[in-house]
Amino acid sequence: MSQEVKNFLTTNGIASSCTTPYNPQENGQAEQYSGIIWKTVQLALNNKNLPVSHWEDVLNESLYSIRSLLCTATNETPHEQLFRFVRRTGNGSATPSWLTIPGPPLLKTKHGRETTTSTRDLALLPSIDENGSDSIETPPPSHEKDYTSSDPTPL
Repeated sequence: MSQEVKNFLTTNGIASSCTTPYNPQENGQAEQYSGIIWKTVQLALNNKNLPVSHWEDVLNESLYSIRSLLCTATNETPHEQLFRFVRRTGNGSATPSWLTIPGPPLLKTKHGRETTTSTRDLALLPSIDENGSDSIETPPPSHEKDYTSSDPTPL
């Protein structure tokens, strides 16, 4: 807060605080979200080879991408959580164009309680046959032994 604003508030008898009085943790959450927005803006600037002074040119695009990210915990985007309907893209479609382009599907692998997905966590999703089974057969774990029906003792 600038000194001019502080003087104005003090002169008019208005109390001010940098954090909310009953929930100071919200200040940290706001700072964290500001950092996420700034990182997204920097990525957009680097992608378009623009200097930092043109951050306003990529802000809308950056906010749109953040609002369209899928939260893995709720399986909804922030827009869907807030408004309860699917966000439409610029061309009027609810499905983004990158999702409709053919290519190998990716599946998130588990590495603990992560709320975002990085490219290191993505693995190819096995294709499903017409009969509904995976085309990639997984062998049984090495610690399991085969048992014959005539002899119930382990091999």
